[in-house]
Amino acid sequence: EVDVMRHVVAAGFPCPAVLAVPSDGSIVMDRLDGPSMLDDLTARPWRLHKHAKTLARLHHELGSISAPKSWRSVGDGSSVVHLDLHPDNVKMTSDGPVVFDWANAGRGSVELDAALTYVILRTGHVNGNTIAKVAVAAFRSRFAAAFLKAAGGPAVLAHLTEAAELRLLDPNLLVTERDAVFALARGELD
Repeated sequence: EVDVMRHVVAAGFPCPAVLAVPSDGSIVMDRLDGPSMLDDLTARPWRLHKHAKTLARLHHELGSISAPKSWRSVGDGSSVVHLDLHPDNVKMTSDGPVVFDWANAGRGSVELDAALTYVILRTGHVNGNTIAKVAVAAFRSRFAAAFLKAAGGPAVLAHLTEAAELRLLDPNLLVTERDAVFALARGELD
């Protein structure tokens, strides 16, 4: 994770700078002040299209950075891929959006990375009562559609099955998320 963060910061990508690595498994990095993109969307839902475009732009900017050949490869491609780049891993700071949580990063294609984000957006668990779940699901579906359009639509969807398979490898997925991923991959998710 430290190597990835240092690599993308050196390339000018908005990521917290690593200040120290005091021990294995810990990182001291720049403090990020501001809400996550998800929190900002919750407070200001009218920013849906703006944030969807920002998230797509972050994917494209990251995709322009070449990854070292020694990094873990995920599919075809030679770009840095985050593999968990969604609104809760973007801080909206006074200097602009900053991406964090690079633990899953590797080498691959920007389209696969964006497809994985689309899968996460469409299938992530929603807390709350039934009415809240329905409202959040509808909003999330609109955000996912706006993100998909801004990220490249058909080129991203071409990697949907691969992204779904990758998502299913996450041992932390809830049963409902797993079922939703299968439904999305089969074209059955509303």
